[in-house]
Amino acid sequence: MRRITLRLLLILGVCIAPALTFAQSINTIANHVTPDQVELFQKRLKIRRIFKTVKDITGASKEEMKMFHQFYMDSLASDRSAFVNAVLNRRITNDLDIKAYADKRIPQYISMFRRFQDLRRRAPSTVDEYSFPSSYPLACVAGCNNIDFENGNLSSWTACYAANTSTSSSFLTTPFTCFGPLGAVTVAAFDPATSSNQVSLTSGAGFDPIAGALIPVVAPGGGSYSCEVGDGTGSNYGVAMIEQSWI
Repeated sequence: MRRITLRLLLILGVCIAPALTFAQSINTIANHVTPDQVELFQKRLKIRRIFKTVKDITGASKEEMKMFHQFYMDSLASDRSAFVNAVLNRRITNDLDIKAYADKRIPQYISMFRRFQDLRRRAPSTVDEYSFPSSYPLACVAGCNNIDFENGNLSSWTACYAANTSTSSSFLTTPFTCFGPLGAVTVAAFDPATSSNQVSLTSGAGFDPIAGALIPVVAPGGGSYSCEVGDGTGSNYGVAMIEQSWI
């Protein structure tokens, strides 16, 4: 939904205002930021070739950079959203601000790529799984199965994660990355941005790490298992959901 909204905003800008030429230099923004100005700032940021610099410094191959982008898809989307918000809120108003933003992101992305390389060496199957996720929506299962999690796992469920990019006036997320239908696993939807699984099977005594005694880890009324949706850390803006579809 957020991606579509942004795209419509840019299209609207083309319709209602004369296009700014790409060669035009960026002056400090006055009182109102138009969609054309946002688009121009994004083009100016692209000129900085942040990821080309990261690729050159790390010696990454084209395929490795493609996997890196997919693995950190939500983190990178969140950064793009933060850049647009900074332009709209006039925290980024000129070429020097854009350069400062790019200069800050380059070492950050180099560090992220190093972590990606390390994880790929230590757990290649994890990188392969989350570098080429299935597109949402996913396939239906044959029938309603394990709806109460009493198989002791997350089988037949689809688990998804995204980043919360909401503002004070609207609820927004990055596109969901989904995996499933799942097999006999107890955790799923690992989010590289939060370094945690966003969906987990729960059992035994105890209470939710955020809500406390309001929510026991196993739903009352019978059964030995429940499912925690969200990582329970209360940080880094993770969003999760589970679903099950059948024919």
